[in-house]
Amino acid sequence: MGGVMAKGLCANDEIPLLDQETEPAEFELETSITNHAQDDHTTVKVQRTPPFVILLTLLSTIGGFLFGYDTGVVSGATLPIADKFKLNTFEKELFVSITVGAAAVFAIIGGILNDKIGRKPTTLIASVVFAVGAIVLATANSKATLLIGRFILGIGIGFASVTVPIYIAETSPSAIRGRLVSLNQAFISGGMFVSLLVAGSFCSVASGWRGDGI
Repeated sequence: MGGVMAKGLCANDEIPLLDQETEPAEFELETSITNHAQDDHTTVKVQRTPPFVILLTLLSTIGGFLFGYDTGVVSGATLPIADKFKLNTFEKELFVSITVGAAAVFAIIGGILNDKIGRKPTTLIASVVFAVGAIVLATANSKATLLIGRFILGIGIGFASVTVPIYIAETSPSAIRGRLVSLNQAFISGGMFVSLLVAGSFCSVASGWRGDGI
């Protein structure tokens, strides 16, 4: 019986590692290559990226774009806003920095939400927060409303900054994961660039920071 047990153990020596990374079947395309000189047959796995993954990444990185836009647009909007609402030096500093401060705090809270309710719900919450913050700022008629709107935008930035990279990484195939995740950083920079173009375009328009005549 000992010999039978030993034989059974030897037959099961090769156990696949549980932590070995495997790819979903839809990401793999098998092609066969035959070498006639050596008469051997080799199977090569070529990975394809489904269009759905690309679309998912582009939609997710809108959060990165809004991160960059809302962070950069204040540089051009501060001057006309300071003139309209008669902001002093401290109020201008607070108007700019409150968004960054809120983003730092709510990035931590966003990490907790990611663990509790998941990446997709947190991303949706960030989208709603961005929309609410934009509406509050567009309709602001007092200093307090301006600060509240900027604070709300900081909440959205905090949620998006911690959630979007994780969500993209978890939905991307390993072969191109780094490239897709880096798109979020590219969209942050792109958002800053677009915000400067918008600020420059409306610098000579009355109430151009939110629309003439409002």
